[in-house]
Amino acid sequence: MHNLGLEPVTDISSLNLRAYSNARVVSEYGKAAGLQPPEMEILSRLQSEFSGRRILDIGVGGGRTTPFLIEISRNYLGIDYSPEMIEQCRSRYPGVDLRTFDVRDLSQLGEGTFDLVLFSYNGIDYIEHEDRIRVLADVRHVLSAGGAFVFSSHNRAASVRSAWSPDHLPLRTNPFRELRSFAHQLVRYTRGIRNASVNRRHERQAETYELRNDEGEHYSLVTYYIHIEHQMCQLADAGFRDCRAVALDGRLLEPRDYANTRDPWIHYLCRR
Repeated sequence: MHNLGLEPVTDISSLNLRAYSNARVVSEYGKAAGLQPPEMEILSRLQSEFSGRRILDIGVGGGRTTPFLIEISRNYLGIDYSPEMIEQCRSRYPGVDLRTFDVRDLSQLGEGTFDLVLFSYNGIDYIEHEDRIRVLADVRHVLSAGGAFVFSSHNRAASVRSAWSPDHLPLRTNPFRELRSFAHQLVRYTRGIRNASVNRRHERQAETYELRNDEGEHYSLVTYYIHIEHQMCQLADAGFRDCRAVALDGRLLEPRDYANTRDPWIHYLCRR
């Protein structure tokens, strides 16, 4: 089933979980490897400080971040709310502590259980706003004093292409010479339109954030977007300190850069 968003759901968390449990999506995540430049920049800064200490990897997916984090410390736990993703990850990293676990309830982990928490690849953007606020508070709760929280989130200042945009059409592909590629692109285009036709009803604009049905998994996802300054306010409200924003090229952003940064997503580093 490729048109992942066609059956009605009542909330975006359920909608997005269905997409992340799809066999095709799981297989793609199982092949993902390597860190993004901001992740490399942040983890290289933290590596010596957190060597051998307790690490929680939230939204581990197919295990893209796992080899880099267990190199820092074998005292590692990777969690994901998709059982299918966890099984994929276990097949890649047997013997590593990987569990199906919903980040919306971290109460089982206890206060101060981890020294470094990573929530990569914008995973926090695929739950409801109210859940997001609770997750930020819960992550701080499970962090030790001085512990670090690293995550990424979509930037509301970035533009998002519509599913109907002609940019998605195979206009530069010659159907007579590249029939397979042309047909593949055309199928992707129609799939995106079908998904967007249903999922756009979940879109929402609020004062401090926005829910967008963006290009993720052929418009099968509804994604949380937030301006950098509003994300900083959320973190401060949750009790985090020393918060920094990092652009996709690995640059540390200054407050004066926030309004003009158009990167599709931003990485954040903060402390308990």
